[in-house]
Parts: sequence; C-alpha cells; structure tokens
Amino acid sequence: MLEKFGLNNYENKVYLSLMTEASSDARTISQSSDVPYGRIYDVLDSLNSKGLVNEIAGRPKKYTAVEPDAAISSLIEQRKKEVEELEKQAAITKQELNKLYTKKPRDELVWKAAIGDDLFKTYYNLLGEARFEFLAFFELTPEEVNNSKHFKKYLNLLSQLHQQNGIAKIILSLNDPRYFKKVIESHPEFLQILNLAEVKYIKTYHQGFTIIDKEKVIIKVSNPLGDEMLAAMYMWQNTLAQTLRESFLELWEQASPLSIGLNSELNTEN
Repeated sequence: MLEKFGLNNYENKVYLSLMTEASSDARTISQSSDVPYGRIYDVLDSLNSKGLVNEIAGRPKKYTAVEPDAAISSLIEQRKKEVEELEKQAAITKQELNKLYTKKPRDELVWKAAIGDDLFKTYYNLLGEARFEFLAFFELTPEEVNNSKHFKKYLNLLSQLHQQNGIAKIILSLNDPRYFKKVIESHPEFLQILNLAEVKYIKTYHQGFTIIDKEKVIIKVSNPLGDEMLAAMYMWQNTLAQTLRESFLELWEQASPLSIGLNSELNTEN
C-alpha cells in the first residue's frame, strides 16, 4: 500500500501491523507483521527516521504508529527533499555522463518505427536530446491543435532548447494563413511558440519531418483517413539528415514569415 511513497515491503508490513495496536514490542511486531526478528530493529529504526513510528522508552522498548495524516505528510516531505537533492545533482551528473556517452556511428543507419503510445514518447525523447538545432515541418491540424497535453510537452522541450541558446525553426503548412489567427484566438498558448522558435508558413504540403542537431531525423506518417499522426520513423544518420536539412532550408527560403504584431493581428510577408 505504501510502497509508492518510498517504503519497502518490510516497512510497509510493520507500519500496517502497528496501525491496529496501541503499542507493541519488537518481538510482537515481528510476529504480527511476519517480518523476521533479525530484521525487525532495522525496519523500526528506518520507520522512526521517516517519521512513521514513535518509540516508547521501557523494558522492553515499545513502538506505536504515527497517525496516518502526519505519516503521509512526512513521507511526502521526505520525497520532496530527495527530488530537490536530485535536481541539485542533475547538472553535474549530466556532464559526467556526457563524457562517457559514445554516440552511435554517424554513417551507419540506426532506425526505429513507432506507433501508439510509443509514438510520442520516442518523439519527445529525441526532441529532449536536441542541443543546438531543431528544424521541423508539419501541417497544423485540428488534432494537433486540440491535443493540449502533447503541446505542453512540446513547449517545455522547446523552452529547454531555447535556454541552451539552441536554434528552432518551424515551417507550418497552411493553405490559409488566417487559420493560425483562429487557432491563437481559441488557443492563446500557441503564441508561446513564437517566443521559442522562428516560425514561417508555406501553402504547399510535404510529408512532415524533423531534423535534430543535423543527424537525427523524424519522418511523420499521417493517417490516410484522418488528420492524426499514425506512425513515425526515427532515423539517425548524418548523410540522410544533411540531405533533409538542405531540403528544409530550401523550403525555409520559400516560406513566408508568420508573426503576431502588437495589435494581435496576423502579419505575413511575401
């Protein structure tokens, strides 16, 4: 029951056993919780340090359970402190791991196809690996607009790249650029994209694709019977990435700037 709050199996058994007793000594607790007597004192000491049991002095020493509200609050507070400590260590750990990390061969094609739940998980994992450049071409569909959970994750990862002084360029396929204005009227959070990336639009449609750091490629496969993303191919190869990157930059030159002025009107050029 309490494993999700950080207790191990023995700690969980002992605390639940103490819930039904006013107070008990170690031997009685061992018997009622089915925890070996040789381990019982270690478990009780651990629960005491976590704020889940109180010790009652005497011979023998007895123990009583801390009431549930206080116990759960204590466990949550402890987990928060653990997360804070992990966050402090994260930057140093990343640096050390990056020293050890060996990249995949640049000329050997490494690929993966993904569908279902794995589709977006893999996409965001790759986007999270972006260090200096993110180039994406996609059609702005109602399915993508209305998927707020994925869009929030997308923004967070773009923000991460932005904080690293990385470059993000996005080309939207829009037959009617006024559609973007309608989108931001109903979903103003889309304006955040313009603070994190350069955005242009083009009226022609090409198969959606993304290039990350000049070496990783994501090719979107749309459902032929709908607007949603059905599957994706993830490939890691310098040659392929460079070829698609050149195609993207050609499209970028043809595309028109898309921005929102101070009067919140859609501004397009060319």
